[in-house]
Amino acid sequence: AAVDQGIYTNFAKDSAGYGLAQWTYSTRKQNLLTYCQTKNKSIGDLEAQLDFLFKELSTNYVNSDLNVLKNAKSVLEASNAVLIKYECPADQSTTMQKNRAALGQKYYDKYPIKTTITIPDNNTNHKMKYSINSSPS
Repeated sequence: AAVDQGIYTNFAKDSAGYGLAQWTYSTRKQNLLTYCQTKNKSIGDLEAQLDFLFKELSTNYVNSDLNVLKNAKSVLEASNAVLIKYECPADQSTTMQKNRAALGQKYYDKYPIKTTITIPDNNTNHKMKYSINSSPS
């Protein structure tokens, strides 16, 4: 609320991870803040963060992360794409990769679904539909 109200003005430069992707770098946090402001959404709005995350993936990471995520054959492959190419935390060790993939696998197995999600394509102003199929191992 303090960021939305302009009371806390050091948001972009405070080096604290924020939101779904734990945005930390000042330029990315400023881009998130600007995006939310232009959409008249709170910086804490889940849908706004998802839209921004997809915008980043589809504009800044087109030939790496997004394609890997769309075509990932395993949770580990998808998890590593996000960890190494998108989030880029200091700890990208094999142990971290395995731990994160194990957590992802746990939820993938726990919530088997077949659903379609619709995500806006910011390049064409059309909506893209993705089918998500999962089943317990």
